[in-house]
Amino acid sequence: MAGVTPDDRRIAPRLRPALGTICRFDSVEGKPGPASGLVWNISLTGVSILVGTIANLGEILTGELALDDGKTSLPVMMRVVHNKTVPLGDYLMGAQFLRELTPAELEQFVDPNLGPASPKRMG
Repeated sequence: MAGVTPDDRRIAPRLRPALGTICRFDSVEGKPGPASGLVWNISLTGVSILVGTIANLGEILTGELALDDGKTSLPVMMRVVHNKTVPLGDYLMGAQFLRELTPAELEQFVDPNLGPASPKRMG
């Protein structure tokens, strides 16, 4: 993949989510995992989410992206590609969508006034 560095594994630009964008995860019987998390950045191909409980690398998670307005949501499936502990003890989880989002699907979760996310700042 030309132009993709180890610090920025995504092939699609990272965007800053709209305020209040979360991901709610479906529960998996008998397996602890994240219940929900705050979307840190998002692209057509994946997402970074601040979560309180770590998920295993390679694990497939199902759930929904949602806005806190209670009106906007989108079912998603994703594969966990990295976990990073943040200073307060939570985790920044990176996941690749199993199906690339369409631009219209992505647009509803992005604040057009914020511009692209910086990989160095956003994780």
